[in-house]
Amino acid sequence: MPLLKKDVVKPGAVLEVLPVIKSGLPSFGLGQGSQVQEHLLMTQKPGGFFDGSWKITSGTRLEVLEGPKRRGEAGNSAKVKVIGQEDVVGYVFWCELRASAKLITQAPTS
Repeated sequence: MPLLKKDVVKPGAVLEVLPVIKSGLPSFGLGQGSQVQEHLLMTQKPGGFFDGSWKITSGTRLEVLEGPKRRGEAGNSAKVKVIGQEDVVGYVFWCELRASAKLITQAPTS
């Protein structure tokens, strides 16, 4: 499965978490790279591991609220919400999202 492209991850796009969730990080010659993970981590604040988080599992559908961009010291992340759980809104690291989700519905054009 090819990686998600940044230009399709726009507000209103719907993504689905793949059966195999990966970190999206390169190996830097130290092994296989892009390690398999049990879940995709979504945090309340960009990079805010200690401010509350959710474990997003395979098959979960996410609506993009803000596309991936650099958010201070936390690095690149996208703001998403879990479809069907409107109160679950947070940030997912772009490297994990692009390696672990596929596009279901494109963002509306304006």
